[in-house]
Amino acid sequence: MPTISITSKVHASDLTAAQLQLKTALSRQIKLRYEDRQWTLRPEDLGQFVVQTDDPNKSGAEAVSISVNEDALAKWLSGKFKDKINREPKDAVVGWNKKLVAVEPSVDGIKLRQTTLAKRVVDSFFSDHAEVEVPVSVIEPRVDSNNLAALGIVKRISAGDSNFYGSDEGRATNIEVGASLLNGTLVAPGEEFSFNHAIGVINSDAGFVESQVVDGEKIGRDIGGGICQVSTTVFRAALLGGFEITEWHPHLYRLGFYELDGWPAGIDASILQPEGNPFAPGGDFKFVNNTDSWMLIESYTQGTQVVVIIYGGDVDYTVKLSDPTFSDETPPKKDDEEVDPELDAGTYYQSGTAQEGVTVSYHRDVYDKGGNEIRSDDWVTKFAPRGNVWKVSPDMKGQSPAGQE
Repeated sequence: MPTISITSKVHASDLTAAQLQLKTALSRQIKLRYEDRQWTLRPEDLGQFVVQTDDPNKSGAEAVSISVNEDALAKWLSGKFKDKINREPKDAVVGWNKKLVAVEPSVDGIKLRQTTLAKRVVDSFFSDHAEVEVPVSVIEPRVDSNNLAALGIVKRISAGDSNFYGSDEGRATNIEVGASLLNGTLVAPGEEFSFNHAIGVINSDAGFVESQVVDGEKIGRDIGGGICQVSTTVFRAALLGGFEITEWHPHLYRLGFYELDGWPAGIDASILQPEGNPFAPGGDFKFVNNTDSWMLIESYTQGTQVVVIIYGGDVDYTVKLSDPTFSDETPPKKDDEEVDPELDAGTYYQSGTAQEGVTVSYHRDVYDKGGNEIRSDDWVTKFAPRGNVWKVSPDMKGQSPAGQE
């Protein structure tokens, strides 16, 4: 059988240089350093990424080369070190003290540059095994405590207040917690403010306690009762500030808390956080920052008063809010009796007062500093009528004034 003799281009002796290069590369560890932290890459860690390449166009020792699969190494380094290096940026916490100030400084974010790190490791691997400084990208926070002027917050725009005199201890606690959580909220230009997202989930972990709430057409108790005192106060600040309000829900009944200090009926805002989906649509209070500057919402309690102040850019709106118009008065409903199994035997008391139903309407016009009308809207609340409500223990069912009618 005829044969063809093919001379080998690479002989065993031609691998000596590559073997020596690899032996030297795998002879020592490589140190990684980031700030005051240090890690070690072992030879066996890096050896798994070594690749031998044979060039068919060359012969002898020149045809053989040793390299590292940098893409695979970069992914491995990322998986091993990103959780140790990466951090999200942290916005400054700001407040107002005659001007915008940083209450807590911002923190830059850090992100591992895995591709660059892989290249630096390979360079060290095939040279003197020098220590490698871990490369990172710096991610600036949106709110930089070193550049607060960029927010454009220079003045007080509007304020709202409400009084919770007569609230029980639980309701007062929830109002104080809600005001504290809301305080310091920032709203970017063009951003929609959400009350529910600003205060977070209403639960005991956040400091809320059980107190009286309006649940459907009944008055009951639940965690966070009274938080609407805070949403009402934000609504008043946004309404008087002339802002575009995109979601608003009035209360079902007239509540005396919201008509203290001379505030008329119908300037209140109810919020709801359904169990299982606290940020579901339909239970929030929202308004839009239509200005070119950021806004700061400051909120606090002072005695039995809640105060909300909105600070922002050089905005000079003129807001004209009409006096209330009352219509569609309806008589109170029949008195109602509710059995409360938690009451001591032989107990009944009046938990709600009869009220007429009524529709309360306002009209608002908003003008810019040039006198141009930029907003015209109506605010209508249809308060439902209700009768006197009596709570009774199970053994007193039918014994209250409502039950004897």
